[in-house]
Amino acid sequence: MLKKNRATPWKSGKVISICLRNGVYVLAQMVRDPYLVFFNHFNEENNWKGVTLKEEDILFCKAVTRQFLRYSPVTIVKEVNPLLDYELPKEWIYSHIGGHPITVSVKGRERQLAGFGRRCSLVLADKDSGSTRR
Repeated sequence: MLKKNRATPWKSGKVISICLRNGVYVLAQMVRDPYLVFFNHFNEENNWKGVTLKEEDILFCKAVTRQFLRYSPVTIVKEVNPLLDYELPKEWIYSHIGGHPITVSVKGRERQLAGFGRRCSLVLADKDSGSTRR
């Protein structure tokens, strides 16, 4: 009988390392369920002695699923102190697929066309209160 993988239990402030597909480890910190903050700290041996987490080392903040924590090679890192008093960003990149109008000008005449594809927008979103503005 196969043993089921258990997701790494969520705890704000917990520092973890995640093994990437290329075998290199990256440091991340659990901030507020379901958000992880990823840092510009990479290591091939998963050895984090002497590493100090700083806000200027943050690469990005991303929501993750329980399945991500269950099926990814995650290690709890106890020798690195968490970044204290981190607040989730107020600006987020919103990516969506769909139609959007495109205005083109040919020989002084404007025409409206329909464009389709991926679009990105910068939105203000307070993840603590749940409000979003585009």
